[in-house]
Amino acid sequence: MVQLRRFGVALAVGLFCSVSVLFSQSDGALAAKFLKRSHKYKATTLPYRLFVPDKYDPSRTYPLILTLHGAGERGLDNETPLKAHRLGLVWADSLLQSQNPCFIVVPQCPPERQWVNTDWSKGSYSLTNVGISSELSTVMNLLDSLSSEYAINTDRLYVTGLSMGGYGTWDLITRFPNRFAAAVPMSGGADTCMAASLRNMPLWVFHGKEDQSVPVSASREMIEALLHSDRACVFTEYDYRSGTSVRMADSVLTEKVAYNAPLLYTEYVGKGHAIWQESYAIPQLARWLFAQKRTAEAAQAKVPQIDIMEIAFNYPNPFNPSTTIEYSLKKSTLVAIDILNLAGQKIVQLASGRQEAGRHFVRFDAKDLPSGNYFFRIITPDWVQHGNMILLK
Repeated sequence: MVQLRRFGVALAVGLFCSVSVLFSQSDGALAAKFLKRSHKYKATTLPYRLFVPDKYDPSRTYPLILTLHGAGERGLDNETPLKAHRLGLVWADSLLQSQNPCFIVVPQCPPERQWVNTDWSKGSYSLTNVGISSELSTVMNLLDSLSSEYAINTDRLYVTGLSMGGYGTWDLITRFPNRFAAAVPMSGGADTCMAASLRNMPLWVFHGKEDQSVPVSASREMIEALLHSDRACVFTEYDYRSGTSVRMADSVLTEKVAYNAPLLYTEYVGKGHAIWQESYAIPQLARWLFAQKRTAEAAQAKVPQIDIMEIAFNYPNPFNPSTTIEYSLKKSTLVAIDILNLAGQKIVQLASGRQEAGRHFVRFDAKDLPSGNYFFRIITPDWVQHGNMILLK
């Protein structure tokens, strides 16, 4: 117990020192460096703040970081997104800028609007049912405008966001996988069918295990979909697949970052929705992000066709003890159907092989399983679809 307390004190001191090094200026001084602007595209006008690197030299090019705030920072004041969570300020610190000078863009979503028009409490969503919002369309047009005005390195465009902005981050990279060099979504959700488009996208994903606003399953399902798109993942805090809750040693994480790990997942045990303060304070995050550059393959990436399958679902749901999974294929393809537990571990495989176009029905009998949440996972060479099932006995 004494050793544990000493370790806790040492860890706290180490974190404090890391944060102190990373954040050398006051928030007020940093915020004053951001220009106040607005951008109009079609019928939408967004206020935004822009950080221009000190000693900006138009003869060279600079990275750009797009930051998307959460629901609580919506408005028209062009102030709140900078004051909350250090979402944009963290990248403007003089020490970080001295090593990685970059532009920082902090747009503000208007009141009662969303970066992505979906119900956050449901986790994942479908791009086929949710069109791009006018706000995100305006953000993309803003990036084009800034690239014309300033010397922006279009191979080093980065995006990060939290909560509602986490959804916005996922939405942008799945709709425009050829535009961004890397992304850092926090406490958000995405369309798992779009994972194939992110095969070449460096990602560091964050979520809290006890998140009551956006279920942690939203990030887990996307990680699973990425894993089935031939991605390897580094679990830095908690591996839900094995149930292992051991924080990766700082030296090991530094080594992973040094070797440019393309996909990292940080899930905090015992923490809920608001996990961005400690996440943006991780010293390795900035090192990892600025090391990323859009590859030729990523620049040519295209959004995969997502009309191969109609939305899959199971009925009844909740169920006891059996349920039927229904889905429709629009072309002949290889299909595997797995049942997963809440930890993402495969329990049983219901189907594996080539299936013809048309409607399909697969029955799942859970008579030997305890009550709880389960997932079905439908895998093809082009996409991965997940669905949540509730067994109530």
